[in-house]
Amino acid sequence: MVLLNDIFIIFALSKVIKNYWMIIDHIMKNKIIIPLLLFVQISVLSQTLQNYAVKGDFIYGNILKHTEHLNNLVENPVVGAELAVEWQTMGEKSWHQYFGFPTIGVGLVGLDLGNPEMLGQLLAVYPYLNIKLLDLKFLKVNIKGGAGASYLNKTFDNTAINLNDLNTGNAAIGSHINVYFAGGGNIEVPFGRGFTAVAGYTWNHASNGSFYQPNSGINMLNASLGLKYCPVYKFNYHPIRRDVSSMPQKFTVEVIASGGARELYYKDDKM
Repeated sequence: MVLLNDIFIIFALSKVIKNYWMIIDHIMKNKIIIPLLLFVQISVLSQTLQNYAVKGDFIYGNILKHTEHLNNLVENPVVGAELAVEWQTMGEKSWHQYFGFPTIGVGLVGLDLGNPEMLGQLLAVYPYLNIKLLDLKFLKVNIKGGAGASYLNKTFDNTAINLNDLNTGNAAIGSHINVYFAGGGNIEVPFGRGFTAVAGYTWNHASNGSFYQPNSGINMLNASLGLKYCPVYKFNYHPIRRDVSSMPQKFTVEVIASGGARELYYKDDKM
């Protein structure tokens, strides 16, 4: 039975990976996959490796028309998938206990943005945190937040018919490499032998912070439905409560110096 479960999971994940291989192949040719993989590795290196799960989600949603430049770009719904690995914090660090033993994950997202010619496809990798609001034996309710890097294959430069007219191209995105944000909620319903049904609703955002113009960014509201499998469910791992120091003061005062850059106007390349 366990072998059949494993075969089912591998088959399902292989189907999702096949759908987005063309995007991944394009990224490899542009030599940015290695930094993304290093980013993933660093983000999970210090976490518990014993209690882990793999998850696959089908994603369906829509792009918000938050600027007039998106009125003619948004055509069809957003459709895609997410593959993720999650680790249950076990109490090695004090903050695990402070935040109710959250789950740490790393997700790989592939989305078709509903307009292949202008908006194209998005591929993102990002670490995230699932903080439990309700933790029952038969139901878990979480809030999720994460941030990472995204790659979009369509930008203003390779879609605009007239580079002097923003409305002739993808004025939402000015660069291939962008940030990626995810925030929302999800529920989990375990149903035996390490399997859990999952459903969520998230806000997703991709943009470069106006480092390159034009850049109104893409905001999405996406629903997801999927399946999570924990290969080590037979070991029945549980977080361990320990005597830890009281939570540090809730409020602090800090002085931070920071700097950045943005492109002033998409025609002159001045920062």
